Amino acid sequence: MRGGVFVCHASDDADTAQRAVAALEAAGIACWIAPRDIEAGETYTQAILDGLDAAPAIILIFSSATNESPHVARELEAAVGSDRRIIPVRLEEVQPSRSLRYLIGTSQWLDASGAVDVWSPSLVRAVRRALGQPGTPPTSVAPAPDRSPVPPRTPPARPTPQTPATTAATPVAAQSGSTWTKGRRNALLVAGLAAAVVIAVLATIVLTGGDDPGTSATDGSATQAARAGSSASQAQGAGESAGQQSGPVTCWDNSEADSAKGCPVPTGRAGLATIFPGLDDTCTIKESPIEGKAEVYECLHDGFVVRYTRWDEGFDKEKYYDVENAVPSQEWQVDGEDAGLQWFSVENDPEEEQPFQWSAAYAGLPFSLSVEGETQEDRSAGLTELELVPPSHVGLAPQR
Repeated sequence: MRGGVFVCHASDDADTAQRAVAALEAAGIACWIAPRDIEAGETYTQAILDGLDAAPAIILIFSSATNESPHVARELEAAVGSDRRIIPVRLEEVQPSRSLRYLIGTSQWLDASGAVDVWSPSLVRAVRRALGQPGTPPTSVAPAPDRSPVPPRTPPARPTPQTPATTAATPVAAQSGSTWTKGRRNALLVAGLAAAVVIAVLATIVLTGGDDPGTSATDGSATQAARAGSSASQAQGAGESAGQQSGPVTCWDNSEADSAKGCPVPTGRAGLATIFPGLDDTCTIKESPIEGKAEVYECLHDGFVVRYTRWDEGFDKEKYYDVENAVPSQEWQVDGEDAGLQWFSVENDPEEEQPFQWSAAYAGLPFSLSVEGETQEDRSAGLTELELVPPSHVGLAPQR
């Protein structure tokens, strides 16, 4: 059984609780919620107690149904005295019963009367404070954050003086004559060096016509190539945005166009492999019953599966993922470019073999992909192994 922040809720509020869990886990905060985290063969009561024991904090999803739930009261009773922070999330303007008020104590309420995507950022911040992890991680996707200890910060090379003996605030009148003479010689030396630098700069401007030798075309290209991601380097012109290249470019089907936008839409295994380099010969094509999915390729890995999809032109794939995942979308970037939207979700179907899911859709392009893992760790492993091409390079032929 994996540990995490324990999410306590009445059965009537299960859907809202699942959405809150999805938002927290998308921010890298592990959660424990029943019945999802109760393994086959475990006793329900014992699993709840083990989950409470392992929880660093407790979230109470509160509504009018909570007052009527004996399970919620028992879970909070078991948590009392453990010194764990309880974070009540109030879905309705309802007062807790006397027994719940006693158990919750003076905990500050989080008002959650709107949609989950409205108040989930506040919940993430509240949980991070309770866990002693202030701050909000970037929204770019990404696998679960590394929780290894942070090494101590290296002190500055020139620490600020801390004692009066090493400060430069000594009055001039208190300095000796020899010190004053040395200071005057140093000042003259500095002035001479400054004059030499000015002369050298003026000479450089005259000789080079004002060009900065530190930003030559060669150096700029090298810098851009160094900043490009590994997947972008597999596409033509990885050192610059393909959509802004001048002159013809080679498209994925070996035709030529003025830019990547002028290339034909990649289709078939060969075409999609130029967008998703991980689509190799081990992946199989799947017939999808879902409307709008023109091509789907499935790649099986140990613990997770990756699916690459081409959609019919004009189909609203973002709306499909909004409905299918039932969680708020997040901005998605590939190699520093805004690529589209992404969704983190957890499937609550006990028949689902890979319930931990992630999906992403390119904006303005008919392509998407998903990673589904048996555990949260499997999903994270799948995300780290993805190779992707930024939007500006979609349609171009890979460099050989």
